Amino acid sequence: FLDGLEINGGLKKAVAKERYIFPTMLQQKLIPLLLKGEKNMLIKYEEGSGIKLGFLIHIFNKILSKDPSSSEEEKKVVSVILTHNKKRINEIYEYSLKLLSFTKEPIVVQPVMKADKINMKELPDVMITNPKVLMHLMGSGLAPKNISVLIVDQLELHIQMEFKNELAKIGQDLCASETKPQIVMTLKTIEDSDPGVQEIKKYFMEKALVVRFKQSAPLVEEKFVHYYFDCENNPVQKYLLLYTLIKLNEMYGKTIIRVNTVDEGYKLKVFFSRFGIIANVLNPELPLNTQQSLLQSFSMAHFDFLIITGTQKQLKVKHIRTLIFFNILANYGEYTKLVNTLGFEDSY
Repeated sequence: FLDGLEINGGLKKAVAKERYIFPTMLQQKLIPLLLKGEKNMLIKYEEGSGIKLGFLIHIFNKILSKDPSSSEEEKKVVSVILTHNKKRINEIYEYSLKLLSFTKEPIVVQPVMKADKINMKELPDVMITNPKVLMHLMGSGLAPKNISVLIVDQLELHIQMEFKNELAKIGQDLCASETKPQIVMTLKTIEDSDPGVQEIKKYFMEKALVVRFKQSAPLVEEKFVHYYFDCENNPVQKYLLLYTLIKLNEMYGKTIIRVNTVDEGYKLKVFFSRFGIIANVLNPELPLNTQQSLLQSFSMAHFDFLIITGTQKQLKVKHIRTLIFFNILANYGEYTKLVNTLGFEDSY
């Protein structure tokens, strides 16, 4: 889904291998903004938005786009990702290795848990660490001019972990420098208007492009748009139609597909898996707690395609973009009854 963007071919290949077919709304808007070099950004996002891929693609592409004729001094720069704990550091590190699996030029990514574990004379291309370590390194000779990009991942968790003093010191040092890095802060669970966020923000940037992404946004119109395709005489056409909608990027966001039988639901799940799309079947024969867990994951946008079988109990789900009836119902009344039974909230 990186077609049309000036992204390194190796990175594109790695993304394709991970079977990403469509960008999330965040990735679609954020990656071009980062590539343009937008200096100061504060990003509010939701679970499942794919922000990690967004900022890593930008960092790696920036490194791979360096002019080979650059001076040694210009090459001595590091991109820094600040996160709140060891688990998140390792998560970003392991994901980085996947994205770099097809790049020809080597990129050194180093998770740094302690300040004494890094060689100041041989900086990595990317350092993943916490604010306390970065503050120590900057006090030991890491100059602001040597930091190309600074990502503060999930700022609210840094605040909770009481890294405010370290972040304030880092921000003051960076702002006092003539050469400032590109600074991107992300928020997931609180708003950018939060006093704690505003307090930290002022140390890093006077002005920032504040971007708020929602995984799905409800449509203003309070009605559904209906489409009808007659494929009953040729069941293969149903799969061909779904394939066409996928290729045309018309199937995205939260989608519920209603089928007649459990077997048909699992066949559809296998079909979607061929295109790298995660779909799950809400099988009424599953234990109730398993069904509830599946619905919760769907509501949190951990996956976008939910296949339901027959008549389900009322489902309270938000921001449904598409409802597909894989089989024609007996009459229109049954159709409207099922739509109402699903109990869509803020759907579009």
